[in-house]
Amino acid sequence: MKNLIIILSLLTFSLPPLLAEDMQAYLRETQKLTKAGKYKEALERHVWFHDHSLEHESAMAGVRLSFALMYWKKLGDAYPPALKKMEEIRDAKQSILLDGKGDNSLFQDVASLNRTLGEDKKSIELFKKIESKDSQRAERLWLYIKDTVFELGEYDIAKRYVKDFSKNYKIAYADYLRDDAVFEKSEMKNWNRKSFVKKCIQLITVADMTGHGDIALEIKSKALDVVDDDKLRNLKLKSKASKQ
Repeated sequence: MKNLIIILSLLTFSLPPLLAEDMQAYLRETQKLTKAGKYKEALERHVWFHDHSLEHESAMAGVRLSFALMYWKKLGDAYPPALKKMEEIRDAKQSILLDGKGDNSLFQDVASLNRTLGEDKKSIELFKKIESKDSQRAERLWLYIKDTVFELGEYDIAKRYVKDFSKNYKIAYADYLRDDAVFEKSEMKNWNRKSFVKKCIQLITVADMTGHGDIALEIKSKALDVVDDDKLRNLKLKSKASKQ
């Protein structure tokens, strides 16, 4: 009984001050610690949030790999050990993937960490290695690398995976609605809006490049019904089908 009490005490002591009640509040408190110069404590909380936030609030999936990592990077700009820790976590997860293990979410973590560290090319290299060994697995991971593929102009890769344009649009739209309902701050809502526009422009561009101009026009029209965006509205299409 005495040992059980000790174990329970240790477990309770190791828990963070905020759990399932409010993960966004937990993240805001972590930012305050960074601003106050309490870097070591802030880093510990960032690592905890990365490892455990989804166990308490699954709706934090988008925040975990966007704003949370951005705040972590800001901490790292002032406190180098924070960046080192991020790199260590990235490298450990990448090693698991190269061993043929890990699920889709693990690859998504690595891609997001690379993006935060300004090392998107490493995500492309990792994807190509996985693709060369297991094309079916690469097919499942495409969703998590496509943004990087487009941004780095790796269109040869894009053409191999972007086929069902309408389905991809529906996924992007569903993601937009989900996160818009969760995000409270206007900063987060604006980020979500820009993310949706970016995804749509990517789909439109590949559809247009592969001769599906009619589908490109359809997606552009649907997207503009959701958000009135200048980049989307002014996007020029090149295929003959889009000009008919």
